[in-house]
Amino acid sequence: MSTVMRDMAEWAGARLPDRLREGITRVGLALLGWSGLRKTPVARLRGPTRGSGRPGVLLVAGHEPWVGYVAQRFFQGEPAREAVGEFTLSALPHVLDRLCGEADLTVARVDRRSAGRWTGLGYLPVPEWVGTRLRVPEDLEQLVRSGGSIKRDMVLVRRHQYRPVVTQGAQDCDAFYGSMYLPFARKRHGESAFLRSRQDLRRRVARGGILWVQRDGRRVAAVLFERKAETLDLLALGTADGDLSLEREGAVAALYYFIVKWAREMGCRTVDFRGSRPSLTDGLLRYKSKWGVTLYDKPDSYHDLLLRWRQGNSVVTEFLSHTPLIFRDGGGFSALLGNEHQREDELWVDGLRRCYRLAECAATALPGA
Repeated sequence: MSTVMRDMAEWAGARLPDRLREGITRVGLALLGWSGLRKTPVARLRGPTRGSGRPGVLLVAGHEPWVGYVAQRFFQGEPAREAVGEFTLSALPHVLDRLCGEADLTVARVDRRSAGRWTGLGYLPVPEWVGTRLRVPEDLEQLVRSGGSIKRDMVLVRRHQYRPVVTQGAQDCDAFYGSMYLPFARKRHGESAFLRSRQDLRRRVARGGILWVQRDGRRVAAVLFERKAETLDLLALGTADGDLSLEREGAVAALYYFIVKWAREMGCRTVDFRGSRPSLTDGLLRYKSKWGVTLYDKPDSYHDLLLRWRQGNSVVTEFLSHTPLIFRDGGGFSALLGNEHQREDELWVDGLRRCYRLAECAATALPGA
Protein backbone atom coordinates (compact mmCIF):
# COMPACT_ATOMS: atom_id res chain seq x y z
CA MET A 1 0.00 0.00 0.00
CA SER A 2 2.82 2.41 0.81
CA THR A 3 4.27 1.91 -2.68
CA VAL A 4 0.87 2.62 -4.24
CA MET A 5 0.45 5.78 -2.15
CA ARG A 6 3.95 6.96 -3.06
CA ASP A 7 3.25 6.39 -6.76
CA MET A 8 -0.02 8.32 -6.46
CA ALA A 9 1.76 11.20 -4.71
CA GLU A 10 4.39 11.31 -7.46
CA TRP A 11 1.66 11.24 -10.13
CA ALA A 12 -0.20 14.12 -8.49
CA GLY A 13 2.94 16.10 -7.69
CA ALA A 14 4.18 15.84 -11.26
CA ARG A 15 1.06 17.68 -12.43
CA LEU A 16 1.21 20.62 -10.05
CA PRO A 17 2.82 23.91 -11.11
CA ASP A 18 6.37 24.16 -9.77
CA ARG A 19 5.75 27.02 -7.34
CA LEU A 20 2.61 25.43 -5.91
CA ARG A 21 4.34 22.06 -5.46
CA GLU A 22 7.36 23.70 -3.82
CA GLY A 23 5.16 25.71 -1.46
CA ILE A 24 3.07 22.69 -0.46
CA THR A 25 6.22 20.65 0.15
CA ARG A 26 7.80 23.31 2.37
CA VAL A 27 4.68 23.76 4.47
CA GLY A 28 4.14 20.00 4.69
CA LEU A 29 7.68 19.33 5.88
CA ALA A 30 7.43 22.04 8.54
CA LEU A 31 4.08 20.75 9.81
CA LEU A 32 5.37 17.19 9.89
CA GLY A 33 8.34 18.24 11.98
CA TRP A 34 6.62 20.54 14.45
CA SER A 35 3.62 18.24 14.94
CA GLY A 36 5.92 15.61 16.41
CA LEU A 37 4.62 12.98 13.96
CA ARG A 38 8.13 12.53 12.60
CA LYS A 39 10.97 12.56 15.09
CA THR A 40 14.58 13.34 14.25
CA PRO A 41 17.28 10.76 15.03
CA VAL A 42 20.45 12.01 16.74
CA ALA A 43 23.76 10.12 16.67
CA ARG A 44 27.45 10.54 17.50
CA LEU A 45 29.91 9.58 14.79
CA ARG A 46 33.55 8.86 15.62
CA GLY A 47 36.52 8.09 13.42
CA PRO A 48 39.71 9.33 11.77
CA THR A 49 39.14 12.61 9.94
CA ARG A 50 39.82 13.22 6.27
CA GLY A 51 43.28 14.65 5.75
CA SER A 52 45.33 14.18 8.92
CA GLY A 53 43.53 11.10 10.20
CA ARG A 54 43.25 12.56 13.70
CA PRO A 55 40.26 11.42 15.81
CA GLY A 56 37.07 13.42 15.25
CA VAL A 57 33.56 13.45 16.69
CA LEU A 58 30.51 14.55 14.73
CA LEU A 59 27.09 15.03 16.32
CA VAL A 60 24.41 14.62 13.65
CA ALA A 61 20.65 15.16 13.74
CA GLY A 62 18.67 13.99 10.74
CA HIS A 63 17.60 11.02 8.68
CA GLU A 64 20.03 8.92 6.68
CA PRO A 65 21.20 8.97 3.99
CA TRP A 66 20.43 12.68 3.50
CA VAL A 67 22.24 13.93 6.59
CA GLY A 68 25.35 12.01 5.56
CA TYR A 69 26.95 14.59 3.23
CA VAL A 70 28.98 16.36 5.92
CA ALA A 71 30.05 13.05 7.48
CA GLN A 72 31.30 11.81 4.10
CA ARG A 73 33.49 14.90 3.82
CA PHE A 74 34.49 14.91 7.50
CA PHE A 75 35.76 11.33 7.94
CA GLN A 76 38.28 9.26 6.02
CA GLY A 77 36.04 6.21 5.90
CA GLU A 78 32.93 4.85 7.56
CA PRO A 79 32.78 6.20 11.14
CA ALA A 80 31.57 4.33 14.21
CA ARG A 81 27.98 5.26 14.96
CA GLU A 82 26.39 5.63 18.40
CA ALA A 83 22.64 6.28 18.43
CA VAL A 84 21.55 8.86 21.00
CA GLY A 85 17.78 8.81 20.44
CA GLU A 86 14.93 10.37 18.48
CA PHE A 87 13.50 13.78 19.33
CA THR A 88 10.78 16.16 18.21
CA LEU A 89 11.88 19.17 16.21
CA SER A 90 10.85 21.52 19.01
CA ALA A 91 13.09 19.68 21.50
CA LEU A 92 16.04 19.31 19.14
CA PRO A 93 17.85 22.63 19.83
CA HIS A 94 17.89 21.92 23.58
CA VAL A 95 19.12 18.35 23.05
CA LEU A 96 21.95 19.43 20.76
CA ASP A 97 22.89 22.27 23.09
CA ARG A 98 23.32 19.71 25.87
CA LEU A 99 25.36 17.29 23.76
CA CYS A 100 27.42 19.51 21.44
CA GLY A 101 30.23 20.08 23.95
CA GLU A 102 31.41 16.52 23.30
CA ALA A 103 31.62 17.01 19.52
CA ASP A 104 34.03 18.81 17.22
CA LEU A 105 31.16 19.68 14.88
CA THR A 106 27.36 19.50 15.20
CA VAL A 107 25.13 19.16 12.13
CA ALA A 108 21.32 19.30 12.05
CA ARG A 109 19.31 18.74 8.87
CA VAL A 110 16.19 20.89 9.23
CA ASP A 111 13.48 21.91 6.76
CA ARG A 112 13.96 25.47 5.53
CA ARG A 113 10.85 26.95 7.11
CA SER A 114 11.82 25.58 10.51
CA ALA A 115 15.49 26.52 10.11
CA GLY A 116 14.56 30.19 10.54
CA ARG A 117 13.65 29.46 14.16
CA TRP A 118 17.28 28.50 14.84
CA THR A 119 18.57 31.99 14.02
CA GLY A 120 20.55 33.38 16.93
CA LEU A 121 21.45 29.93 18.29
CA GLY A 122 24.92 29.96 16.76
CA TYR A 123 24.26 27.63 13.82
CA LEU A 124 25.59 28.38 10.35
CA PRO A 125 22.80 27.85 7.75
CA VAL A 126 24.23 25.83 4.85
CA PRO A 127 21.86 25.02 1.96
CA GLU A 128 21.63 21.32 1.21
CA TRP A 129 21.98 22.15 -2.50
CA VAL A 130 22.81 25.35 -4.38
CA GLY A 131 21.48 26.22 -7.82
CA THR A 132 23.73 27.13 -10.77
CA ARG A 133 22.82 28.88 -14.00
CA LEU A 134 24.64 30.26 -17.01
CA ARG A 135 23.95 33.36 -19.03
CA VAL A 136 24.23 32.09 -22.60
CA PRO A 137 27.44 33.66 -23.99
CA GLU A 138 27.34 35.83 -27.08
CA ASP A 139 30.28 33.88 -28.49
CA LEU A 140 30.47 30.28 -27.26
CA GLU A 141 33.54 29.55 -29.37
CA GLN A 142 35.43 32.37 -27.68
CA LEU A 143 34.67 30.75 -24.31
CA VAL A 144 35.95 27.43 -25.63
CA ARG A 145 39.13 29.04 -26.96
CA SER A 146 39.78 30.95 -23.74
CA GLY A 147 42.10 28.23 -22.49
CA GLY A 148 42.20 26.13 -19.37
CA SER A 149 40.30 22.91 -18.87
CA ILE A 150 37.42 23.75 -21.24
CA LYS A 151 39.90 23.89 -24.10
CA ARG A 152 41.31 20.51 -23.06
CA ASP A 153 37.78 19.09 -22.81
CA MET A 154 37.00 20.20 -26.34
CA VAL A 155 40.08 18.35 -27.60
CA LEU A 156 38.40 15.17 -26.31
CA VAL A 157 35.08 16.14 -27.88
CA ARG A 158 36.73 16.50 -31.29
CA ARG A 159 38.92 13.40 -30.85
CA HIS A 160 35.93 11.15 -30.14
CA GLN A 161 33.84 12.89 -32.81
CA TYR A 162 30.80 13.36 -30.58
CA ARG A 163 27.66 14.50 -32.35
CA PRO A 164 24.39 15.88 -30.89
CA VAL A 165 20.85 14.69 -31.63
CA VAL A 166 17.72 16.22 -30.05
CA THR A 167 14.51 14.17 -29.62
CA GLN A 168 11.15 14.46 -27.85
CA GLY A 169 8.55 12.02 -26.59
CA ALA A 170 7.75 9.64 -23.73
CA GLN A 171 9.38 6.61 -25.37
CA ASP A 172 12.78 8.27 -25.51
CA CYS A 173 12.24 9.54 -21.96
CA ASP A 174 11.70 6.00 -20.63
CA ALA A 175 14.80 4.71 -22.40
CA PHE A 176 16.88 7.59 -21.05
CA TYR A 177 15.51 7.14 -17.53
CA GLY A 178 16.31 3.45 -17.25
CA SER A 179 19.54 3.15 -19.22
CA MET A 180 21.30 6.43 -18.42
CA TYR A 181 19.81 8.64 -15.73
CA LEU A 182 19.17 6.13 -12.92
CA PRO A 183 22.44 4.15 -13.23
CA PHE A 184 24.53 7.32 -13.60
CA ALA A 185 22.95 9.07 -10.58
CA ARG A 186 23.33 5.98 -8.39
CA LYS A 187 26.95 5.37 -9.34
CA ARG A 188 27.82 9.06 -9.01
CA HIS A 189 26.00 9.91 -5.78
CA GLY A 190 25.13 6.59 -4.14
CA GLU A 191 22.35 6.60 -1.55
CA SER A 192 22.34 10.41 -1.38
CA ALA A 193 21.35 10.75 -5.06
CA PHE A 194 18.44 13.12 -5.70
CA LEU A 195 16.22 11.26 -8.17
CA ARG A 196 13.36 12.76 -10.13
CA SER A 197 10.39 10.52 -10.80
CA ARG A 198 9.73 9.07 -14.23
CA GLN A 199 6.31 10.79 -14.24
CA ASP A 200 7.84 14.19 -13.56
CA LEU A 201 10.39 13.88 -16.38
CA ARG A 202 7.77 12.57 -18.81
CA ARG A 203 5.65 15.66 -18.19
CA ARG A 204 8.56 18.04 -18.55
CA VAL A 205 10.13 16.50 -21.65
CA ALA A 206 6.95 17.41 -23.56
CA ARG A 207 7.95 21.05 -23.10
CA GLY A 208 11.57 20.43 -24.01
CA GLY A 209 13.44 17.37 -25.15
CA ILE A 210 16.51 15.19 -24.75
CA LEU A 211 19.88 16.08 -26.22
CA TRP A 212 21.82 12.90 -26.93
CA VAL A 213 25.55 12.74 -27.59
CA GLN A 214 26.45 10.03 -30.10
CA ARG A 215 29.77 8.37 -30.89
CA ASP A 216 30.02 6.07 -33.90
CA GLY A 217 26.24 6.13 -34.14
CA ARG A 218 25.75 4.98 -30.52
CA ARG A 219 24.12 7.10 -27.83
CA VAL A 220 26.68 7.47 -25.03
CA ALA A 221 25.30 10.36 -22.95
CA ALA A 222 22.22 12.56 -22.71
CA VAL A 223 20.61 15.45 -20.86
CA LEU A 224 16.85 15.96 -20.49
CA PHE A 225 15.72 19.59 -20.56
CA GLU A 226 12.58 21.68 -20.24
CA ARG A 227 12.13 25.09 -21.82
CA LYS A 228 10.67 27.79 -19.59
CA ALA A 229 10.31 31.04 -21.56
CA GLU A 230 13.92 32.11 -22.23
CA THR A 231 15.50 29.50 -19.93
CA LEU A 232 16.61 25.97 -20.75
CA ASP A 233 16.24 23.98 -17.52
CA LEU A 234 18.53 20.91 -17.37
CA LEU A 235 16.68 18.35 -15.26
CA ALA A 236 18.50 15.04 -15.62
CA LEU A 237 21.81 13.86 -17.05
CA GLY A 238 23.36 10.45 -17.58
CA THR A 239 25.75 8.25 -19.50
CA ALA A 240 25.17 4.86 -21.12
CA ASP A 241 24.67 2.30 -18.32
CA GLY A 242 25.98 4.93 -15.89
CA ASP A 243 29.52 4.47 -17.22
CA LEU A 244 31.62 7.05 -15.33
CA SER A 245 34.61 6.55 -17.64
CA LEU A 246 32.67 8.38 -20.35
CA GLU A 247 33.08 11.55 -18.28
CA ARG A 248 36.86 11.21 -18.58
CA GLU A 249 36.45 10.70 -22.32
CA GLY A 250 34.69 14.05 -22.70
CA ALA A 251 31.09 12.88 -23.13
CA VAL A 252 29.74 15.14 -20.37
CA ALA A 253 31.79 18.07 -21.69
CA ALA A 254 30.16 17.43 -25.06
CA LEU A 255 26.72 17.59 -23.40
CA TYR A 256 27.55 20.95 -21.84
CA TYR A 257 28.91 22.38 -25.08
CA PHE A 258 26.07 21.17 -27.30
CA ILE A 259 23.27 22.12 -24.87
CA VAL A 260 24.60 25.68 -24.53
CA LYS A 261 24.89 25.86 -28.31
CA TRP A 262 21.34 24.52 -28.66
CA ALA A 263 20.04 27.06 -26.15
CA ARG A 264 21.52 29.89 -28.19
CA GLU A 265 20.04 28.52 -31.42
CA MET A 266 16.63 28.33 -29.73
CA GLY A 267 16.84 31.95 -28.58
CA CYS A 268 17.24 31.15 -24.88
CA ARG A 269 19.18 33.55 -22.68
CA THR A 270 19.87 31.27 -19.70
CA VAL A 271 20.77 27.63 -19.10
CA ASP A 272 19.88 26.35 -15.64
CA PHE A 273 22.43 23.71 -14.63
CA ARG A 274 20.47 22.99 -11.44
CA GLY A 275 21.95 21.72 -8.19
CA SER A 276 25.42 21.23 -6.76
CA ARG A 277 26.66 20.47 -3.27
CA PRO A 278 27.35 23.54 -1.05
CA SER A 279 31.16 23.46 -1.11
CA LEU A 280 33.60 25.46 -3.21
CA THR A 281 35.66 22.29 -3.73
CA ASP A 282 32.73 20.13 -4.84
CA GLY A 283 33.80 18.50 -8.11
CA LEU A 284 30.54 19.15 -9.95
CA LEU A 285 30.41 22.79 -8.86
CA ARG A 286 34.05 23.31 -9.92
CA TYR A 287 33.24 21.80 -13.32
CA LYS A 288 30.21 24.04 -13.80
CA SER A 289 32.08 27.13 -12.60
CA LYS A 290 34.61 26.92 -15.42
CA TRP A 291 31.70 27.44 -17.82
CA GLY A 292 30.86 30.66 -15.97
CA VAL A 293 27.79 29.69 -13.94
CA THR A 294 26.33 31.88 -11.18
CA LEU A 295 24.96 30.57 -7.87
CA TYR A 296 21.31 31.04 -6.95
CA ASP A 297 18.96 29.89 -4.19
CA LYS A 298 17.41 26.64 -5.42
CA PRO A 299 13.67 26.75 -4.56
CA ASP A 300 13.24 22.96 -4.58
CA SER A 301 16.05 22.41 -2.06
CA TYR A 302 13.86 21.92 0.98
CA HIS A 303 16.37 21.50 3.81
CA ASP A 304 19.31 23.34 5.34
CA LEU A 305 22.29 21.84 7.13
CA LEU A 306 22.78 23.82 10.35
CA LEU A 307 26.37 23.67 11.61
CA ARG A 308 27.83 24.60 14.98
CA TRP A 309 31.32 24.10 16.44
CA ARG A 310 33.56 25.06 19.30
CA GLN A 311 35.68 28.12 18.64
CA GLY A 312 39.35 27.39 18.00
CA ASN A 313 38.70 23.76 17.04
CA SER A 314 41.56 22.57 14.81
CA VAL A 315 39.54 19.62 13.49
CA VAL A 316 36.93 22.02 12.09
CA THR A 317 39.68 24.23 10.64
CA GLU A 318 41.04 21.21 8.80
CA PHE A 319 37.56 20.24 7.58
CA LEU A 320 36.88 23.70 6.16
CA SER A 321 40.34 23.74 4.57
CA HIS A 322 39.39 20.90 2.24
CA THR A 323 35.60 21.50 2.23
CA PRO A 324 34.95 25.28 2.31
CA LEU A 325 31.21 25.69 2.76
CA ILE A 326 28.68 27.95 1.08
CA PHE A 327 26.20 29.40 3.58
CA ARG A 328 23.16 31.66 3.57
CA ASP A 329 24.03 35.34 3.97
CA GLY A 330 20.90 37.48 3.97
CA GLY A 331 19.19 36.87 0.65
CA GLY A 332 22.34 35.46 -0.95
CA PHE A 333 25.37 33.28 -0.30
CA SER A 334 28.84 33.69 1.16
CA ALA A 335 31.53 31.08 1.81
CA LEU A 336 33.58 30.03 4.83
CA LEU A 337 37.21 28.99 4.30
CA GLY A 338 39.36 27.14 6.80
CA ASN A 339 42.73 28.89 6.57
CA GLU A 340 44.71 31.69 5.00
CA HIS A 341 46.39 29.42 2.44
CA GLN A 342 43.18 28.97 0.45
CA ARG A 343 43.11 31.43 -2.46
CA GLU A 344 39.79 33.16 -2.97
CA ASP A 345 40.47 33.79 -6.66
CA GLU A 346 40.90 30.05 -7.28
CA LEU A 347 37.77 29.06 -5.34
CA TRP A 348 35.47 31.96 -6.21
CA VAL A 349 32.13 31.28 -7.89
CA ASP A 350 29.97 34.10 -9.24
CA GLY A 351 26.96 34.74 -7.04
CA LEU A 352 28.92 34.79 -3.77
CA ARG A 353 28.83 37.94 -1.66
CA ARG A 354 32.20 37.37 -0.03
CA CYS A 355 34.50 34.77 1.51
CA TYR A 356 35.16 34.60 5.26
CA ARG A 357 38.05 32.82 6.95
CA LEU A 358 37.44 30.81 10.08
CA ALA A 359 40.25 32.46 12.02
CA GLU A 360 38.70 35.89 11.42
CA CYS A 361 35.38 35.20 13.10
CA ALA A 362 33.51 32.99 15.52
CA ALA A 363 30.52 30.98 14.27
CA THR A 364 28.10 33.22 16.15
CA ALA A 365 29.54 36.32 14.42
CA LEU A 366 28.87 35.00 10.92
CA PRO A 367 25.79 36.21 9.02
CA GLY A 368 22.78 34.00 9.65
CA ALA A 369 24.21 32.27 12.72
